[in-house]
Amino acid sequence: MCPGVAAVRDLYAVLNLKPDANLNEVRAAYRRAALKTHPDKGGTAQAFHIVKFAFEVLSCSASRQVYDSTHIHNAQTQGTAASVSATKSRNPLKRGAMYSWFRTSHTKRQKRCDPTPAPTKQKEVATTHAALERLRIVLQSMAPSERAATLQMVDPQVANLLYNFMKNHQLKRQRPIADSSTTKKITFHRNQSRRVHLLGSSLVNSLRNDAGTRYRTQLVIRGLRLYTLARCYEDAIEHHITLVHVRDAIATASRADSSLWSNPAKLITLFKAALIERGTSERSLNLHTFIYLKAAPWLHVSTTITSPVLPFSDAVLIYTRLLSAQSSSWEEFRSEWVALLLIKRKNPGKGRHVTSQKQAEAIADEARRFALVKQLKRAELGVKVAVRNEKARTAALKREAMRQQRAKLRLRRHIQKNLTMEEIMGRRQESV
Repeated sequence: MCPGVAAVRDLYAVLNLKPDANLNEVRAAYRRAALKTHPDKGGTAQAFHIVKFAFEVLSCSASRQVYDSTHIHNAQTQGTAASVSATKSRNPLKRGAMYSWFRTSHTKRQKRCDPTPAPTKQKEVATTHAALERLRIVLQSMAPSERAATLQMVDPQVANLLYNFMKNHQLKRQRPIADSSTTKKITFHRNQSRRVHLLGSSLVNSLRNDAGTRYRTQLVIRGLRLYTLARCYEDAIEHHITLVHVRDAIATASRADSSLWSNPAKLITLFKAALIERGTSERSLNLHTFIYLKAAPWLHVSTTITSPVLPFSDAVLIYTRLLSAQSSSWEEFRSEWVALLLIKRKNPGKGRHVTSQKQAEAIADEARRFALVKQLKRAELGVKVAVRNEKARTAALKREAMRQQRAKLRLRRHIQKNLTMEEIMGRRQESV
Protein backbone atom coordinates (compact mmCIF):
# COMPACT_ATOMS: atom_id res chain seq x y z
CA MET A 1 0.00 0.00 0.00
CA CYS A 2 1.20 3.49 -0.80
CA PRO A 3 2.41 5.42 2.29
CA GLY A 4 -0.09 8.22 1.70
CA VAL A 5 -3.08 5.86 1.71
CA ALA A 6 -2.92 5.27 5.48
CA ALA A 7 -3.31 9.02 6.17
CA VAL A 8 -6.47 9.39 4.04
CA ARG A 9 -9.58 9.62 6.21
CA ASP A 10 -12.35 10.53 3.74
CA LEU A 11 -12.33 8.49 0.53
CA TYR A 12 -15.40 10.28 -0.77
CA ALA A 13 -13.47 13.56 -0.68
CA VAL A 14 -10.67 11.97 -2.70
CA LEU A 15 -13.08 11.35 -5.59
CA ASN A 16 -15.16 14.46 -4.86
CA LEU A 17 -18.29 12.42 -4.19
CA LYS A 18 -21.22 12.47 -1.82
CA PRO A 19 -21.73 9.49 0.54
CA ASP A 20 -24.92 8.47 -1.31
CA ALA A 21 -23.24 8.27 -4.75
CA ASN A 22 -24.13 5.24 -6.85
CA LEU A 23 -21.75 2.93 -8.70
CA ASN A 24 -21.90 4.82 -12.00
CA GLU A 25 -21.05 8.07 -10.25
CA VAL A 26 -18.10 6.40 -8.52
CA ARG A 27 -16.77 5.14 -11.86
CA ALA A 28 -17.19 8.53 -13.51
CA ALA A 29 -15.42 10.26 -10.63
CA TYR A 30 -12.58 7.75 -10.85
CA ARG A 31 -12.15 8.47 -14.58
CA ARG A 32 -11.89 12.20 -13.90
CA ALA A 33 -9.51 11.81 -10.97
CA ALA A 34 -7.31 9.25 -12.75
CA LEU A 35 -6.81 11.59 -15.70
CA LYS A 36 -5.51 14.28 -13.33
CA THR A 37 -3.37 12.26 -10.92
CA HIS A 38 -1.52 9.74 -13.12
CA PRO A 39 2.21 10.57 -13.48
CA ASP A 40 1.92 10.57 -17.28
CA LYS A 41 -0.82 13.20 -17.04
CA GLY A 42 1.02 15.59 -14.73
CA GLY A 43 0.19 13.98 -11.39
CA THR A 44 2.20 11.90 -8.93
CA ALA A 45 2.38 8.18 -8.22
CA GLN A 46 1.23 8.67 -4.62
CA ALA A 47 -1.84 10.70 -5.65
CA PHE A 48 -2.79 8.10 -8.26
CA HIS A 49 -2.45 5.26 -5.72
CA ILE A 50 -4.79 7.10 -3.35
CA VAL A 51 -7.35 7.62 -6.11
CA LYS A 52 -7.11 3.96 -7.16
CA PHE A 53 -7.50 2.82 -3.56
CA ALA A 54 -10.58 5.01 -3.04
CA PHE A 55 -12.16 3.62 -6.21
CA GLU A 56 -11.52 -0.01 -5.25
CA VAL A 57 -13.08 0.50 -1.82
CA LEU A 58 -16.13 2.46 -2.96
CA SER A 59 -16.85 0.39 -6.08
CA CYS A 60 -17.33 -2.84 -4.11
CA SER A 61 -20.53 -3.07 -2.07
CA ALA A 62 -18.98 -5.17 0.72
CA SER A 63 -15.88 -3.03 1.25
CA ARG A 64 -17.93 0.16 0.93
CA GLN A 65 -20.33 -1.00 3.63
CA VAL A 66 -17.43 -1.73 5.99
CA TYR A 67 -15.83 1.63 5.22
CA ASP A 68 -19.11 3.55 5.71
CA SER A 69 -19.68 2.00 9.13
CA THR A 70 -16.10 2.78 10.19
CA HIS A 71 -16.21 6.29 8.74
CA ILE A 72 -19.48 7.18 10.53
CA HIS A 73 -18.16 5.76 13.81
CA ASN A 74 -14.97 7.82 13.54
CA ALA A 75 -16.97 10.98 12.78
CA GLN A 76 -19.15 10.44 15.85
CA THR A 77 -16.23 9.80 18.18
CA GLN A 78 -14.04 12.59 16.82
CA GLY A 79 -16.03 15.29 18.64
CA THR A 80 -15.73 13.63 22.03
CA ALA A 81 -12.01 12.80 21.75
CA ALA A 82 -10.86 16.29 22.81
CA SER A 83 -13.03 16.37 25.93
CA VAL A 84 -11.93 12.89 26.97
CA SER A 85 -8.25 13.77 26.56
CA ALA A 86 -8.76 16.99 28.56
CA THR A 87 -10.40 15.03 31.37
CA LYS A 88 -7.53 12.60 31.44
CA SER A 89 -4.98 15.42 31.59
CA ARG A 90 -6.79 17.14 34.47
CA ASN A 91 -6.89 14.00 36.61
CA PRO A 92 -4.22 11.55 35.45
CA LEU A 93 -4.08 9.62 38.75
CA LYS A 94 -7.64 8.48 39.08
CA ARG A 95 -8.60 5.84 41.59
CA GLY A 96 -9.56 3.36 38.90
CA ALA A 97 -6.25 3.76 37.07
CA MET A 98 -4.26 3.39 40.28
CA TYR A 99 -6.27 0.33 41.24
CA SER A 100 -5.72 -1.18 37.81
CA TRP A 101 -1.97 -0.59 38.10
CA PHE A 102 -1.93 -2.06 41.59
CA ARG A 103 -3.89 -5.10 40.47
CA THR A 104 -1.55 -5.71 37.53
CA SER A 105 1.63 -5.34 39.58
CA HIS A 106 0.18 -7.45 42.39
CA THR A 107 -0.66 -10.21 39.92
CA LYS A 108 2.90 -10.12 38.56
CA ARG A 109 4.32 -10.38 42.08
CA GLN A 110 2.04 -13.34 42.79
CA LYS A 111 3.27 -15.10 39.66
CA ARG A 112 6.89 -14.57 40.69
CA CYS A 113 6.31 -15.78 44.24
CA ASP A 114 3.97 -18.68 43.48
CA PRO A 115 4.82 -20.31 40.17
CA THR A 116 2.91 -23.30 38.78
CA PRO A 117 5.66 -25.64 37.58
CA ALA A 118 3.67 -28.75 36.71
CA PRO A 119 1.52 -27.46 33.79
CA THR A 120 4.43 -25.49 32.31
CA LYS A 121 6.70 -28.52 32.44
CA GLN A 122 4.10 -30.63 30.65
CA LYS A 123 3.79 -27.92 28.02
CA GLU A 124 7.56 -27.86 27.44
CA VAL A 125 7.65 -31.65 27.08
CA ALA A 126 4.76 -31.52 24.62
CA THR A 127 6.62 -28.86 22.65
CA THR A 128 9.72 -31.07 22.44
CA HIS A 129 7.62 -34.02 21.29
CA ALA A 130 5.92 -31.85 18.67
CA ALA A 131 9.30 -30.66 17.34
CA LEU A 132 10.56 -34.25 17.12
CA GLU A 133 7.34 -35.28 15.39
CA ARG A 134 7.83 -32.56 12.75
CA LEU A 135 11.39 -33.74 12.21
CA ARG A 136 10.22 -37.34 11.86
CA ILE A 137 7.58 -36.41 9.26
CA VAL A 138 10.11 -34.44 7.20
CA LEU A 139 12.50 -37.40 7.18
CA GLN A 140 9.72 -39.81 6.23
CA SER A 141 8.88 -37.60 3.25
CA MET A 142 12.33 -38.25 1.79
CA ALA A 143 13.39 -41.21 -0.27
CA PRO A 144 15.24 -43.96 1.68
CA SER A 145 18.60 -43.18 0.07
CA GLU A 146 18.25 -39.43 0.71
CA ARG A 147 17.06 -40.08 4.26
CA ALA A 148 20.18 -42.08 5.13
CA ALA A 149 22.46 -39.40 3.71
CA THR A 150 20.56 -36.60 5.43
CA LEU A 151 20.66 -38.27 8.86
CA GLN A 152 24.44 -38.12 8.76
CA MET A 153 24.25 -34.31 8.58
CA VAL A 154 21.89 -34.01 11.56
CA ASP A 155 23.36 -33.01 14.92
CA PRO A 156 24.24 -36.17 16.93
CA GLN A 157 22.32 -34.97 19.99
CA VAL A 158 19.21 -34.35 17.89
CA ALA A 159 19.66 -37.70 16.13
CA ASN A 160 19.84 -39.48 19.52
CA LEU A 161 16.69 -37.74 20.73
CA LEU A 162 14.94 -38.67 17.48
CA TYR A 163 16.02 -42.31 17.86
CA ASN A 164 14.57 -42.52 21.39
CA PHE A 165 11.44 -40.74 20.25
CA MET A 166 10.98 -43.14 17.34
CA LYS A 167 11.53 -46.10 19.66
CA ASN A 168 8.79 -44.92 22.01
CA HIS A 169 6.62 -44.09 19.01
CA GLN A 170 6.91 -47.66 17.72
CA LEU A 171 6.03 -49.05 21.16
CA LYS A 172 2.94 -46.89 21.32
CA ARG A 173 1.88 -48.00 17.85
CA GLN A 174 2.18 -51.69 18.86
CA ARG A 175 -0.16 -51.20 21.83
CA PRO A 176 -3.86 -51.76 21.12
CA ILE A 177 -5.91 -48.58 20.92
CA ALA A 178 -9.21 -48.67 22.78
CA ASP A 179 -10.95 -45.92 20.83
CA SER A 180 -9.35 -44.67 17.65
CA SER A 181 -11.83 -41.82 17.33
CA THR A 182 -10.33 -40.02 20.33
CA THR A 183 -6.74 -40.13 19.09
CA LYS A 184 -5.28 -37.08 17.39
CA LYS A 185 -3.41 -37.47 14.17
CA ILE A 186 -0.56 -35.00 13.74
CA THR A 187 -0.01 -34.04 10.11
CA PHE A 188 2.61 -31.76 8.72
CA HIS A 189 0.33 -30.28 6.09
CA ARG A 190 -2.73 -28.38 7.20
CA ASN A 191 -5.28 -27.17 4.71
CA GLN A 192 -5.45 -23.45 5.21
CA SER A 193 -8.65 -21.61 4.46
CA ARG A 194 -8.26 -19.51 1.36
CA ARG A 195 -10.13 -16.35 0.58
CA VAL A 196 -10.52 -13.87 -2.23
CA HIS A 197 -9.18 -10.45 -1.30
CA LEU A 198 -11.69 -7.70 -1.90
CA LEU A 199 -8.83 -5.23 -2.15
CA GLY A 200 -6.36 -7.40 -3.99
CA SER A 201 -3.42 -6.08 -5.93
CA SER A 202 -4.25 -4.04 -9.02
CA LEU A 203 -1.98 -1.85 -11.05
CA VAL A 204 -2.05 0.58 -13.95
CA ASN A 205 1.46 1.41 -15.13
CA SER A 206 3.13 2.58 -18.31
CA LEU A 207 5.60 0.55 -20.39
CA ARG A 208 7.96 2.51 -22.63
CA ASN A 209 10.04 1.02 -25.43
CA ASP A 210 11.15 1.84 -28.95
CA ALA A 211 7.66 1.14 -30.30
CA GLY A 212 6.10 3.74 -28.01
CA THR A 213 4.23 3.83 -24.71
CA ARG A 214 1.72 1.21 -23.71
CA TYR A 215 -0.37 1.04 -20.54
CA ARG A 216 -0.58 -2.22 -18.65
CA THR A 217 -3.56 -2.91 -16.38
CA GLN A 218 -2.97 -5.84 -14.03
CA LEU A 219 -5.20 -7.58 -11.49
CA VAL A 220 -4.44 -10.39 -9.05
CA ILE A 221 -7.15 -12.86 -8.01
CA ARG A 222 -5.54 -15.47 -5.79
CA GLY A 223 -3.09 -17.39 -7.98
CA LEU A 224 -4.38 -15.89 -11.24
CA ARG A 225 -2.75 -12.88 -12.88
CA LEU A 226 -4.86 -10.96 -15.40
CA TYR A 227 -3.52 -8.09 -17.47
CA THR A 228 -4.35 -6.04 -20.54
CA LEU A 229 -2.28 -3.75 -22.75
CA ALA A 230 -3.61 -0.53 -24.24
CA ARG A 231 -2.12 2.24 -26.37
CA CYS A 232 -4.40 4.89 -24.87
CA TYR A 233 -4.45 5.79 -21.18
CA GLU A 234 -8.23 6.26 -21.21
CA ASP A 235 -8.63 2.70 -22.48
CA ALA A 236 -6.39 1.44 -19.67
CA ILE A 237 -8.63 3.14 -17.09
CA GLU A 238 -11.68 1.47 -18.66
CA HIS A 239 -9.89 -1.88 -18.52
CA HIS A 240 -9.13 -1.30 -14.85
CA ILE A 241 -12.79 -0.57 -14.11
CA THR A 242 -13.79 -3.77 -15.93
CA LEU A 243 -11.24 -5.96 -14.16
CA VAL A 244 -12.20 -4.58 -10.74
CA HIS A 245 -15.85 -5.31 -11.59
CA VAL A 246 -14.91 -8.91 -12.45
CA ARG A 247 -12.97 -9.29 -9.21
CA ASP A 248 -15.85 -7.94 -7.10
CA ALA A 249 -18.29 -10.31 -8.82
CA ILE A 250 -16.05 -13.29 -8.07
CA ALA A 251 -15.49 -12.13 -4.48
CA THR A 252 -19.23 -11.75 -3.88
CA ALA A 253 -19.94 -15.20 -5.31
CA SER A 254 -17.14 -16.81 -3.27
CA ARG A 255 -18.57 -15.39 -0.04
CA ALA A 256 -21.94 -16.92 -0.88
CA ASP A 257 -20.49 -20.24 -2.10
CA SER A 258 -17.31 -21.50 -0.42
CA SER A 259 -16.88 -24.23 -3.05
CA LEU A 260 -16.62 -21.80 -5.97
CA TRP A 261 -12.91 -22.38 -6.52
CA SER A 262 -13.47 -26.13 -6.82
CA ASN A 263 -16.08 -25.61 -9.56
CA PRO A 264 -14.25 -24.21 -12.60
CA ALA A 265 -17.31 -24.28 -14.87
CA LYS A 266 -19.25 -22.02 -12.51
CA LEU A 267 -16.28 -19.69 -12.14
CA ILE A 268 -15.87 -19.36 -15.91
CA THR A 269 -19.59 -18.67 -16.35
CA LEU A 270 -19.43 -15.99 -13.65
CA PHE A 271 -16.42 -14.41 -15.36
CA LYS A 272 -18.13 -14.22 -18.74
CA ALA A 273 -21.33 -12.83 -17.18
CA ALA A 274 -19.34 -10.07 -15.47
CA LEU A 275 -17.74 -9.11 -18.79
CA ILE A 276 -21.16 -9.04 -20.50
CA GLU A 277 -22.42 -6.68 -17.80
CA ARG A 278 -19.63 -4.30 -18.76
CA GLY A 279 -20.45 -4.69 -22.46
CA THR A 280 -17.16 -6.29 -23.43
CA SER A 281 -15.51 -9.68 -23.86
CA GLU A 282 -12.17 -11.36 -23.27
CA ARG A 283 -11.21 -10.98 -26.90
CA SER A 284 -12.07 -7.29 -27.15
CA LEU A 285 -10.07 -6.61 -23.98
CA ASN A 286 -7.16 -8.66 -25.34
CA LEU A 287 -7.00 -10.21 -21.88
CA HIS A 288 -3.95 -12.25 -20.88
CA THR A 289 -4.08 -14.72 -17.98
CA PHE A 290 -1.37 -16.81 -16.37
CA ILE A 291 -0.87 -18.72 -13.11
CA TYR A 292 1.50 -17.62 -10.34
CA LEU A 293 1.38 -20.02 -7.39
CA LYS A 294 3.39 -20.82 -4.27
CA ALA A 295 2.84 -24.46 -3.37
CA ALA A 296 3.36 -24.59 0.40
CA PRO A 297 4.08 -26.87 2.19
CA TRP A 298 5.33 -29.13 -0.59
CA LEU A 299 7.69 -26.53 -2.04
CA HIS A 300 9.79 -23.79 -0.49
CA VAL A 301 8.43 -20.26 -0.33
CA SER A 302 11.06 -19.09 -2.83
CA THR A 303 9.80 -21.56 -5.44
CA THR A 304 7.00 -20.27 -7.66
CA ILE A 305 4.91 -22.13 -10.21
CA THR A 306 4.08 -20.14 -13.31
CA SER A 307 2.28 -20.97 -16.51
CA PRO A 308 2.44 -19.51 -20.00
CA VAL A 309 -0.18 -16.96 -21.02
CA LEU A 310 -3.46 -18.82 -21.46
CA PRO A 311 -7.12 -18.09 -22.09
CA PHE A 312 -8.99 -17.47 -18.85
CA SER A 313 -10.97 -20.73 -19.07
CA ASP A 314 -7.82 -22.86 -19.55
CA ALA A 315 -6.00 -21.05 -16.74
CA VAL A 316 -8.92 -21.61 -14.34
CA LEU A 317 -9.11 -25.33 -15.18
CA ILE A 318 -5.38 -25.82 -14.53
CA TYR A 319 -5.41 -23.64 -11.41
CA THR A 320 -8.32 -25.48 -9.77
CA ARG A 321 -6.61 -28.82 -10.46
CA LEU A 322 -3.43 -27.50 -8.85
CA LEU A 323 -5.35 -26.34 -5.77
CA SER A 324 -7.06 -29.72 -5.41
CA ALA A 325 -3.76 -31.57 -5.78
CA GLN A 326 -2.01 -29.20 -3.39
CA SER A 327 -4.49 -30.03 -0.63
CA SER A 328 -4.21 -33.77 -1.34
CA SER A 329 -0.62 -35.05 -1.62
CA TRP A 330 2.76 -34.32 -3.15
CA GLU A 331 2.41 -37.11 -5.73
CA GLU A 332 -0.79 -35.64 -7.15
CA PHE A 333 0.60 -32.11 -7.12
CA ARG A 334 3.79 -33.33 -8.82
CA SER A 335 1.85 -34.91 -11.69
CA GLU A 336 -0.18 -31.70 -12.23
CA TRP A 337 2.95 -29.54 -12.13
CA VAL A 338 4.76 -31.80 -14.60
CA ALA A 339 1.81 -31.53 -16.99
CA LEU A 340 1.93 -27.73 -16.62
CA LEU A 341 5.67 -27.64 -17.36
CA LEU A 342 5.12 -29.52 -20.60
CA ILE A 343 2.81 -26.83 -22.00
CA LYS A 344 4.64 -25.01 -24.79
CA ARG A 345 5.38 -21.34 -24.27
CA LYS A 346 5.18 -18.73 -26.99
CA ASN A 347 8.38 -17.12 -25.70
CA PRO A 348 10.60 -19.83 -24.14
CA GLY A 349 13.30 -17.32 -23.26
CA LYS A 350 11.22 -15.87 -20.40
CA GLY A 351 10.75 -19.17 -18.57
CA ARG A 352 11.97 -22.76 -18.31
CA HIS A 353 12.36 -24.42 -21.68
CA VAL A 354 11.13 -27.95 -20.96
CA THR A 355 11.23 -30.37 -23.85
CA SER A 356 10.64 -33.81 -22.29
CA GLN A 357 8.76 -35.57 -19.54
CA LYS A 358 12.02 -36.58 -17.87
CA GLN A 359 13.23 -32.98 -17.70
CA ALA A 360 9.94 -31.79 -16.19
CA GLU A 361 10.05 -34.54 -13.55
CA ALA A 362 13.66 -33.63 -12.72
CA ILE A 363 12.64 -29.98 -12.15
CA ALA A 364 9.80 -31.01 -9.81
CA ASP A 365 11.96 -33.49 -7.87
CA GLU A 366 14.77 -30.96 -7.43
CA ALA A 367 12.34 -28.34 -6.10
CA ARG A 368 10.87 -30.89 -3.67
CA ARG A 369 14.36 -31.92 -2.50
CA PHE A 370 15.30 -28.29 -1.89
CA ALA A 371 12.12 -27.74 0.16
CA LEU A 372 12.75 -30.85 2.27
CA VAL A 373 16.30 -29.74 3.07
CA LYS A 374 15.02 -26.34 4.21
CA GLN A 375 12.23 -27.95 6.27
CA LEU A 376 14.72 -30.37 7.84
CA LYS A 377 16.99 -27.52 8.97
CA ARG A 378 14.04 -25.67 10.42
CA ALA A 379 12.76 -28.78 12.22
CA GLU A 380 16.23 -29.54 13.60
CA LEU A 381 16.51 -25.98 14.90
CA GLY A 382 13.06 -26.33 16.48
CA VAL A 383 14.19 -29.46 18.36
CA LYS A 384 17.31 -27.68 19.67
CA VAL A 385 15.29 -24.67 20.84
CA ALA A 386 12.70 -26.89 22.54
CA VAL A 387 15.37 -28.89 24.35
CA ARG A 388 17.18 -25.73 25.45
CA ASN A 389 13.96 -24.21 26.76
CA GLU A 390 13.09 -27.42 28.57
CA LYS A 391 16.52 -27.53 30.28
CA ALA A 392 16.24 -23.89 31.29
CA ARG A 393 12.77 -24.44 32.70
CA THR A 394 13.88 -27.55 34.60
CA ALA A 395 16.80 -25.64 36.13
CA ALA A 396 14.49 -22.78 37.12
CA LEU A 397 12.05 -25.22 38.75
CA LYS A 398 14.91 -26.86 40.63
CA ARG A 399 16.16 -23.51 41.93
CA GLU A 400 12.64 -22.54 43.00
CA ALA A 401 12.16 -25.86 44.81
CA MET A 402 15.47 -25.41 46.65
CA ARG A 403 14.52 -21.85 47.63
CA GLN A 404 11.19 -22.99 49.02
CA GLN A 405 12.90 -25.84 50.89
CA ARG A 406 15.40 -23.43 52.48
CA ALA A 407 12.56 -21.11 53.49
CA LYS A 408 10.72 -23.99 55.16
CA LEU A 409 13.83 -25.10 57.04
CA ARG A 410 14.52 -21.55 58.21
CA LEU A 411 10.96 -21.15 59.44
CA ARG A 412 11.13 -24.51 61.21
CA ARG A 413 14.28 -23.45 63.10
CA HIS A 414 12.62 -20.22 64.22
CA ILE A 415 9.59 -22.09 65.48
CA GLN A 416 11.76 -24.59 67.40
CA LYS A 417 13.53 -21.71 69.19
CA ASN A 418 10.14 -20.21 70.20
CA LEU A 419 10.97 -16.84 68.66
CA THR A 420 8.31 -14.23 68.10
CA MET A 421 7.70 -12.53 64.78
CA GLU A 422 9.20 -9.28 66.08
CA GLU A 423 12.39 -11.09 67.07
CA ILE A 424 12.60 -12.83 63.71
CA MET A 425 12.18 -9.51 61.90
CA GLY A 426 14.67 -7.82 64.19
CA ARG A 427 17.31 -10.47 63.51
CA ARG A 428 16.73 -10.14 59.79
CA GLN A 429 17.25 -6.37 59.98
CA GLU A 430 20.43 -6.80 62.01
CA SER A 431 21.79 -9.27 59.47
CA VAL A 432 21.05 -6.78 56.70
